[in-house]
Parts: sequence; C-alpha cells; structure tokens
Amino acid sequence: MKITFCGTGGGGVTPGRATSCILLDDGEKGLLLDCGPGTIGALFRSGLPLPAMEAILFSHLHMDHVLGFPELLAHLVFPFGVLPRVYGPSGTRAFVDLAARTTAMVTSIPGRPFGGPLDVPVMELDDGQEVVTKEGRIRSIVVPHAPEVVAMAHRVEFGGLAVVYSGDTRADPRLMTPLAEGADVLIHEAYSEEGLEDWTAGSSAARREAIFGAFERTHTRVDVAARIAAEAGVQRLVLTHLCPGEMAERLAREASAWFTGEVVVAEEEMALSV
Repeated sequence: MKITFCGTGGGGVTPGRATSCILLDDGEKGLLLDCGPGTIGALFRSGLPLPAMEAILFSHLHMDHVLGFPELLAHLVFPFGVLPRVYGPSGTRAFVDLAARTTAMVTSIPGRPFGGPLDVPVMELDDGQEVVTKEGRIRSIVVPHAPEVVAMAHRVEFGGLAVVYSGDTRADPRLMTPLAEGADVLIHEAYSEEGLEDWTAGSSAARREAIFGAFERTHTRVDVAARIAAEAGVQRLVLTHLCPGEMAERLAREASAWFTGEVVVAEEEMALSV
C-alpha cells in the first residue's frame, strides 16, 4: 500500500503547503482521508488514476478538510462520469448535497443533460461504527475538537494493513490509544509550542493569544501525539496538519523523545510505502 500526502497544512493553504488530504492506494483503488483546498494537483500527480479514487472519508467539516471536494467532484464527473462514495460524521450529507448541487451548475456527467442532479452516495457514521467498504474496513470514533462540528478519528484496514488517522482532535489518549493499538501507521495532527512561537513572532498580543488558545483547546501537542503512538505500540508515527511555523527536524526531535519507533514529519506529495 502507498500513502500519499496531498496536503499537510492546517487551517488554510499556506506557501508550500496545501491543506489536509491523504490518499491510501493499493495501485488499483484509492481512499481519500479528507479533501481540503489546494490538493487537486497532488491528486493528479499521485500516480493513481483519478477515477480510481472512488471513496472519501471525512474527519470533520472544517473548510481545510473538505473544501477541495467540490473541485474533485467536478473532475470526477467530467470526463469520467464517476460519483464517489463519501463517508463522514453527522452533517456530511448536507455538505455533500450542497457541493453536488453547486457542481451540477458548472458541469455534467457525459451524455446527460447539463445541470442535471448528481446523486452522490453518502453514509454518515456514528460513534464507534464499523463499516466494510470496497477499499477495506473502517472504524470511526468521535473525538473532541471544536463545538461547531462533530469530529472523528478513523482506523482503516486497507490492503492488509492498519492506518489510523486522528483528523483534528484535542489530545485524548483515552480515545486515540485504543483506536491506534497495534497499527502499522498512526497519522496524527501535531503542533509544537516553538512552532506557534515562530508563527506568531511579530504579531499583536491579541493575535498571539488567540492562536495559542485555539491550538491548546482544539489540537494535539506533539509530545502527546508521540505518547499515544508509544502506548498504542504503532510501528510508524506520521505528523501532519502543520502550522506555518513548524520545522520538521525540531518536530521530529520532540516526538522522538517520547516515541522510539519511526517518526516522519509529512511533506507535500510525500509518498510512503507500507
């Protein structure tokens, strides 16, 4: 199996980083973990034909995780005539239906009238639910993030391997450690206080306080992500959803103080073989 990081930034597109989107593929079919803005080019360059990306698994409905979907949908609809299957937390159906109506205004499935409806199949997932898809088995849990959305972490057994994706979550080892137990790869969001310091250098005190407060309330510090990986006994920890101030070597060094397995800091269009 190959894991391609089509977007590794958090919050919005920044120089050098698109937003959250990870492609799992076995060379024949692909499953997307989120689909944030700025990721379509990397999906084209992934090596997997676009029509083979038939399934998308959302972690939550914040813009940096889902706003690339309408663009991807348009490219799948024309010229390929593909309507992907979409899985995600509560609210996913309303978002996908709206995206489909918007996409139908500007394109159509070949051979069908322009502007016709696009009936994208959607399954909203419950806390603790397991589903079996064409791509593999998915187990999803609700995790704490922000009050305006339901956020989920997912365990995907794809190609005989287990990949766990935290999505966006305030650190909660009681939830993430059991989900990640024995996984081949744990893909976890992470921030460092030094990264936030570098990002906010020169900012007003109010802006700095707002950014630090938001990350502390809704995201996971790197040492906690690393401890989750250690307690769960995963083989490889990949850190992603990076703020503009993060430095890969520093982040990896902080994680390695707590986790003795392989630590990888995600880079744009990085591909890992598992």
